[in-house]
Amino acid sequence: MRALLLTLVLLIAPFSAHAADVGDVAVDENAAVIESPDTLFRAKVVRVLEERTVPADNGTDAVQQKLELELLEGPMRGRRVEFDGSAIPTIAAGRYREGDRVIVWWSKDPDGTDTFYVTDYVRDTRLGWLALLFAAVVVAVGRARGLRALAALALSAAAIFGVIVPTLLRGVDPILVTVPVSAAAIAVGILLTHGRTRQTAAAVVGVALSLLLTGALAWAFTAWTRITGFGTEEASILALHFPSGLNMVGIYLAGVIVGTLGVLDDVVVSQAAVVEELVSANPGLTRAELFRRAMRVGTDHTAAVVNTLFLAYVGASLPLVLLFSIHEAPFLTFRDVINNEMIASEVVRTLVGSIGLVLTVPITTLVAVRLLRR
Repeated sequence: MRALLLTLVLLIAPFSAHAADVGDVAVDENAAVIESPDTLFRAKVVRVLEERTVPADNGTDAVQQKLELELLEGPMRGRRVEFDGSAIPTIAAGRYREGDRVIVWWSKDPDGTDTFYVTDYVRDTRLGWLALLFAAVVVAVGRARGLRALAALALSAAAIFGVIVPTLLRGVDPILVTVPVSAAAIAVGILLTHGRTRQTAAAVVGVALSLLLTGALAWAFTAWTRITGFGTEEASILALHFPSGLNMVGIYLAGVIVGTLGVLDDVVVSQAAVVEELVSANPGLTRAELFRRAMRVGTDHTAAVVNTLFLAYVGASLPLVLLFSIHEAPFLTFRDVINNEMIASEVVRTLVGSIGLVLTVPITTLVAVRLLRR
């Protein structure tokens, strides 16, 4: 087990160094706020000066408001300004009220006049409370194991945002980064949550092999279906910010791998636990019989997991699904829709992830049988 942990550390260490290099580039945020317009501030709505509802082109109601705002940060903190949204209709759900905290964009007109636009609500505090509620529920239900699960979650977040993301922005090959770092993060997370046992070792080996397989499948089918990685607006914007070029196909592949990580964790741990329980209940089972019985349980789990993955992807892209379901040009037929890269990339993502998950069951079962049945 110590050798396993050492291997994981060695896998992740080089990429941590890359992340550290990225972190060396410091940005003085306060200086940027003072010296440059086109800056975002927090503000509070002091008064709604004017408000009217007008019909929108799509048949719904739109709200036009003129607001008095108090800036809450930056060099103009405490200053009261006006936002004239009388010519900027918003949806009715976006109506601002007195006391609302909002994000304000400060810009300068060509004549030097300061202009302020309300862009959105301030949500971070409420999101923080939601995160605390989530953590409290996990600990209340899981107790000590719940705490370890939160530690594993923090580790996964650190691996993604502290290692994978900055390393990808440096132009390093996404697959060479994502596969080993993801495997290391999820493996250490399993060790934290479930302790050092042979069952855990089987799950760690299973997740590593499954990630390699999923990565290979994603690479092969992405190339075969000619996915370019530019199927979304976010990808195009990202490419504009890095004119020297990022490997967009590789970033798409990395997304496929990361997207299957959470479900892979569930599958490998559950399947290794099934094998351990079967061995404890009947130590006389042969390896072949143990494999068959564990697979009977695993196939039931597989059906639920595949459906879960499909629903997760569809739910995340439901507005896009609705957009392509209105049967208007240029998406009049199913063929028009399925050949569009935005849809095709999600189909590849879902099917490759599902294939990898299905194959994870026999892989983990085989590894667990070899390790747990001596």
